[in-house]
Amino acid sequence: MTASIAPFSAVAQLDLVAALTDAQGQLMPSSRRMYRIDAEQFAAWMIERGLTPNTLTRSDMIAYRAYQQETYRKATAERKLVVARRILDELVIGAVLAKSPAYKVKGFKLDDETPHVVLTEQ
Repeated sequence: MTASIAPFSAVAQLDLVAALTDAQGQLMPSSRRMYRIDAEQFAAWMIERGLTPNTLTRSDMIAYRAYQQETYRKATAERKLVVARRILDELVIGAVLAKSPAYKVKGFKLDDETPHVVLTEQ
């Protein structure tokens, strides 16, 4: 079950609770906590800039991507951007938004962290 969202949280202030709940419902329980944290940070980022999901533009999402890139390592920045996209996608599915402002905002190319070693017979 999804943990409840505090009524004073940024997610609640922007009326993103239903979108977050639907996005989290598709996740493994171990991922839900990080989703909630990342969604809360995304909502707080919007509030700090006087934005709402209805006023958020593609340019704002590009700025959010840049903020993630400057603040976090690539894998973390990518995860946070994915969470923001999923929240916005849920708002589109729920007919709150006509189109996601994150549409076609590129993600981060992650480095392959596992070395590929070719084994040869000797």
